[in-house]
Amino acid sequence: MCADCHSTGLRKGYDLAADSYHTTASDLDVACEACHGPGAAHVAWAKAGAKPGGNGLTVALHARPDRWGETDSRGIRRHLGAVDETEQQVCAPCHARRRTLSDGADAGSPLLDTHMPSLLDETLYHADGQIQDEVFEVGSFLQSRMQRAGVTCSDCHEPHGLALRAEGNALCAQCHLPERFDAPAHHRHAEGTEAAQCVTCHMPTRTYMGVHVRRDHGFRLPAPRQAAAVGAPDPCTRCHADKGAEWAGKAVAAWTGGKRKPQPPGFAAALAAGRRGSPQAAQALAAAAGDGVNPAIARATALSLLARTPDPKTLTALQAGLDDPDPLVRLGALRGLEPYPPGERRRALGLLRDPVKAVRIEAARLLAATIHPGTEGLKPALDEWVAAERANAERPESHLNLGTLWAELGRLPEAEDAFRTALRLDPRFAPAMLNLADLYRVQHRDGEAHSLLRQAVATAPDDADAHFALGLCLVRLGQRAEAVPPWPGRWPCAPATPASPAPTNWSCRRLERGEQAVKLSPGVILTTSDEG
Repeated sequence: MCADCHSTGLRKGYDLAADSYHTTASDLDVACEACHGPGAAHVAWAKAGAKPGGNGLTVALHARPDRWGETDSRGIRRHLGAVDETEQQVCAPCHARRRTLSDGADAGSPLLDTHMPSLLDETLYHADGQIQDEVFEVGSFLQSRMQRAGVTCSDCHEPHGLALRAEGNALCAQCHLPERFDAPAHHRHAEGTEAAQCVTCHMPTRTYMGVHVRRDHGFRLPAPRQAAAVGAPDPCTRCHADKGAEWAGKAVAAWTGGKRKPQPPGFAAALAAGRRGSPQAAQALAAAAGDGVNPAIARATALSLLARTPDPKTLTALQAGLDDPDPLVRLGALRGLEPYPPGERRRALGLLRDPVKAVRIEAARLLAATIHPGTEGLKPALDEWVAAERANAERPESHLNLGTLWAELGRLPEAEDAFRTALRLDPRFAPAMLNLADLYRVQHRDGEAHSLLRQAVATAPDDADAHFALGLCLVRLGQRAEAVPPWPGRWPCAPATPASPAPTNWSCRRLERGEQAVKLSPGVILTTSDEG
């Protein structure tokens, strides 16, 4: 997994039958061809005298310093001409949280043709888009106004020497007038201190694996109160932990005399509501997805979260997402359609022939079990999806995905083989156990399912799905009493400990089967049914 980005020309060469690798690489480092593609034509050009008119590089990257004009009234340089995303596509595969779609990819290929990028998923990003898990840089950079203004990676990073273009605030001063921005009137801290550095407030850090300090590339404005409202960190209270978000919010507002308030991401509240399953979430997510001011990755995430609160009223937003010009948004809309019946899923039929591979295979996965196998575009897109899973055949998750697909298509022997392969690769992979047990249920093989689910509960005792599936299996086997055992864990009114004393008016004992209501203290009643 690491070698994919830390080598050049890598081919994994995994053999599933032997569970072994024959991995090759042209360089055990990030060499020229990692970014510029095959270099034979470039070498030939150089040997021929390096004549003007082209250097033979497969992927030519040019800094083009002339693309930046004079500063505007804000004191910020304006980008000239169209925004070129070539460089971003070269850097993205190794600087994004993503999943590969093939064993090896050509440099410069569009990211969504070679990889499936993560959206602003709950375990990866905070609701306002700030980095949480190790997600590298691209996901946050795609949210930034800098990216939309035409800034590229090499504007700040020197790709060959691996250094920054300048040190400290001089890096930002390439585009932001230092007289206006690198001054106490702007940053409101003592000059020469860490707090006066642009990155301290606009690119806060997070440390991974105990040693790796990574900066958020969202370049967002500090918004303490808004961050606190969605449970996200903010740079102000990071330094002023004793003050709190309310104090920090007032301080930021006071700097501008209340004339201009920091604008938090317009999608933060919607994503937070969607994650919580709030009753108002669907409407908020639909609005966030339809707001063109929000970055595409946030709009896509909002659409994907609509899957948690399916509502006919939100189908309009999902349809708009399916028709959106940005492939990330189309990807999010496909995920949002997941819980809808076949008739509604068919809205995505046109995306089976989408120009972007990641969108095609997501559409194929969504539609595979709901439309006729001969539907135009389905087989090629589904073949691409299966090939992408097999390209990651060393991962048990890939075989889980394949098994789920085969089961949905009624190809039960293939499904069983895929689930068993996942467990061969990882005998403790509980999701494969649960899906294989469900496959046995469909085939009336509850005895085999029971044994497997016992193993799943023993392997993953904190997995609620495993306990639930085992309970249902026991009911089918006629073991109803065992299917609903008393909860073995700590009861809410468990005896107090010195570390967590209980209120003095509490008393507690476990109610036995068939016992009637017991009065514990004034106003507190616990009851139990005959089922426990």
